Amino acid sequence: MHRTGVPARFDDYANAPGTIAALARDVGIRSAVGGPIVVEGRLWGAMVALSRQVEPLPVEAESHIVEFTELVATAISNAEARAKLRLLAEEQAALRRVATLVARGGSPKDVFDAVATEAAAVLGVERVVLLRYEPDSHVTVLAHRTQDGNTIPVGTRVPVEGENVPAAVLRTGRPARIDKMERATGPVAELSKDWGVRSTAVCRSWSMARSGE
Repeated sequence: MHRTGVPARFDDYANAPGTIAALARDVGIRSAVGGPIVVEGRLWGAMVALSRQVEPLPVEAESHIVEFTELVATAISNAEARAKLRLLAEEQAALRRVATLVARGGSPKDVFDAVATEAAAVLGVERVVLLRYEPDSHVTVLAHRTQDGNTIPVGTRVPVEGENVPAAVLRTGRPARIDKMERATGPVAELSKDWGVRSTAVCRSWSMARSGE
């Protein structure tokens, strides 16, 4: 099914190679029929009917299991759609709260704190740090939200050196991520490791100012 994306059957596991066939023999499985679960055009998974009987599963087993996999695919698609809508609603609500604070004339510090707080909540992460790139190849901490209360003081400056996500974003202007912090280097990376951070992602924001505004 993984190769073809269509239903498949196997009527005799006795001499079949591979890990799955070995597991089937270990529990006495003799035959199997499976249908792929396709969600919005992508192969999501599969449903497999297994039998220990000497006789193979009946011919109509394929059509029956396809009916079940279609129901499963619909349920998964609906669940994913609801999750996406819920996340979108949460993001929009967070953006509205920050925009309202800006419209009321909130100070930059209050706005930065609100951005970090809302981002941490929407993303469901332990830490969010808002940094400003400086002309002297440093970053300045503008806000830091964390669950354990171990924060970096606002105004802390750190050199942007080595291989880490702030350095990558500065070089490319594009979002970056590191999933294994042991591979990261430089002062920013060492600071993250001191916090026990295991993975990190960063994106860059742009600010434009016009004279008289």
